[in-house]
Amino acid sequence: MKKIIALLLASIMMVSSFATTVSAVSISESKEALREQFEYGKEPKTGLYSVDYRYYAPETSEGSKHPLVIWAHGQSHGQYDGFQIKSNDIVNWSSDEYQSRSENGFYIMAVRSPEHIGLSWDDDMIAPLKAAIDDFIEKNREHIDATKIYMGGFSLGGMMSYKMAINYPDMFAAIFPVCPYISVSEQDAEKFADVPVWMVAGKKDHLVSYSGTVNNWENICSTSNVLQECRFSTLSKVCLPDGSRAPTEHYSWEAVTADMFTTDNGAYPHMATVDGNGNEVVLSYPEGMISWLMAHSSHYNPETDNSEIKPVFNILNIIKAPIMTVYIIFRNLVRPILG
Repeated sequence: MKKIIALLLASIMMVSSFATTVSAVSISESKEALREQFEYGKEPKTGLYSVDYRYYAPETSEGSKHPLVIWAHGQSHGQYDGFQIKSNDIVNWSSDEYQSRSENGFYIMAVRSPEHIGLSWDDDMIAPLKAAIDDFIEKNREHIDATKIYMGGFSLGGMMSYKMAINYPDMFAAIFPVCPYISVSEQDAEKFADVPVWMVAGKKDHLVSYSGTVNNWENICSTSNVLQECRFSTLSKVCLPDGSRAPTEHYSWEAVTADMFTTDNGAYPHMATVDGNGNEVVLSYPEGMISWLMAHSSHYNPETDNSEIKPVFNILNIIKAPIMTVYIIFRNLVRPILG
C-alpha cells in the first residue's frame, strides 16, 4: 500500500513539474522554477573572445513584437555558465507578474563575461557583447522590437551598461546601471544624452563610492536631453524586498530585481528617487522600473545600424586568459585526487 501511495505522489510531482515548464511561472514559486525558463545561447568569437548568455523568451505568436532587456552581472558572478542567473534575482523578471508589465511580455538576455578564463567586463568585451546582442536580435528578428532594447547591470555590469551606451547610444531606448563601478565624464555622458538613465546606488556602499556615483549623475544631468525621464534612486540602507537587511550595502540590485517594490507591493525601504531636475519621484505599484523601461523607445533599426565593432586587445588579458585556463584545468584534475 505504501508503495502505491509513493508512486501516486511521484506521479503527481512529475505532472506538476511538467506543468511548470509549459505555463507561466509565478514569482511566488521557487527561483529554480524561474531559472529553468532560461535557455543557453552563445555568440561566435569576435576578435579573441565570445560572450555566452542565458535568455528568457516570452510566449510569441505570429506578428508579435517584444522588448529586449539585457542584464550584465557583477564581478565574480560570471564564473561559470548559469551563475549569472543564480547569483542574483533577475529571474524574477521572467515571472508572469513582472512580464505583465509589458503588453506582450519581454525577452531577457542575461549575458556573461568569460570569468572562467579570468576576464571580467573589460574593454575587450565591448565588441563581443555587441556582437552577441546583434546575433540574438537576428536569431529572434521576427519577434524582437528593436526600438525597445534596454540594458542594465550591477557593479561591473553597471559599468558595462554605461560603456555600451557610450559606444552604441542609438541601440538603447533606456539603461539602468546599478551601483556602477565607473567614472562617467561629461564628455562620455554627452554621447548618450538622448538615452534615459535610471541609476540605483547605496549611500553606504563599501565597494562603489557613492560620491563618485553622485558625480556621474551630475555629469549625466548636465548633458542629458531627457532630464525629466531620468531617475536616480538612493538607498540610505540596503535591504531585501521583505525589509530585512541585505548581506552587504553593495546589494542595491535587490531593489531592482524586485522592480523597486517590497514583497507586499509597498514602497521599497530606505529608498528615495528623484528625476533629472531634482524633483521627487513617488513610485506607485505596479509602476516601477519595468514599466518605466517599457515606456521608452528609440529609432534603432538593426538593418541600418552603421556602428563599427572594433575588437580591443588588452595584452594583459591576452596573457592572463591562457594562464587562467591552464590553472582551472589543473585545479579540476588535482581536486578529485586531494579529495
